[in-house]
Amino acid sequence: MKQIFKFAVYLLLSATVATQPLAAAERVDEALLEELTGMVPNPDRKLEDLGALYVQMFESLTRRLSSKTELDRTQSQASLEAMVIHVGKPGNEAQAKVFCSAIAKQLENKDYPIAGRHILIRGLGSVGSSDCVPTLVGVIGAGDPIESDLARMSLQQIPGDDAHQALIGLIKAPAAEPNAILGLIDSLSGRGEDSMVTAVAPFLDNPIPEFAEAADTALGRVGGGASRNA
Repeated sequence: MKQIFKFAVYLLLSATVATQPLAAAERVDEALLEELTGMVPNPDRKLEDLGALYVQMFESLTRRLSSKTELDRTQSQASLEAMVIHVGKPGNEAQAKVFCSAIAKQLENKDYPIAGRHILIRGLGSVGSSDCVPTLVGVIGAGDPIESDLARMSLQQIPGDDAHQALIGLIKAPAAEPNAILGLIDSLSGRGEDSMVTAVAPFLDNPIPEFAEAADTALGRVGGGASRNA
């Protein structure tokens, strides 16, 4: 009887130890989360420490993002979105650069939950600068249709010539998919820059009616002398 009792205790302890890593993985540093979402600012935080802390938080939310419980998933997604919103506020530009770098590192993890990946890709458009352009171009080139489309829309939002030239480079790529081309035409017209005319105008003579139609609509939206001449 004593042996059975000892064995039962052993099994209980073994089960407890086995579940400890899982419980630890499910825990999120709430104080850190409040800091990274701007709820409780930490004026003593050094900028150079933030990159590792962002990645740490992304990883901490991983198991919750994959949870079978809808509330866990919703809360984790809301936490990621709150981080994006906070970093995108005026005055947080230096923090945004660190954030973009941390997102780039996290997106290298192909096993990161899809919902989290989508939020981070969209986040690059909300807070991004030219530093984020290579990451978004890389996501587009990876070939996942949903992620490519999200990255293309984020690229459209980033100001500056680097993002604009990246879109032009993508639309001129020989291997560009038809749906991708239609999206790129739309993104270039959405930026409203005259320099998009030389990239889009050739599609007016394209034998695929959808391309010609999209190019005509895009040039009409941008307007200006160059568009009218085209």
